[in-house]
Amino acid sequence: MKIVKNGVNTSRDLLKEFFAMSDRMINNMSEKARYDRIGKYLIEQGAKKIEPKAGVDSKYNVFELRQELYLIPKEIFDELDEEWQKELDDNENPNTKVAL
Repeated sequence: MKIVKNGVNTSRDLLKEFFAMSDRMINNMSEKARYDRIGKYLIEQGAKKIEPKAGVDSKYNVFELRQELYLIPKEIFDELDEEWQKELDDNENPNTKVAL
């Protein structure tokens, strides 16, 4: 995400801005792949990583590029990751046994 005056630009907005990607191409990427690509681009462009203050547990990696701030989530849900799916299934159905 990119921090702007009136809110944030999403990963979709950034992929269009940085790579001129079409909606169809973006829709075929997982959220994890989107942020991986954006993060690599920011680093290649010389973005400076801003470390959180001591004692602050940040859920994001923060980068500054050309006086603009970008947030890359540290933990991203990946639709293709079977471990995430298993964890979600376990949380949704803690007792899958049926009592007779």
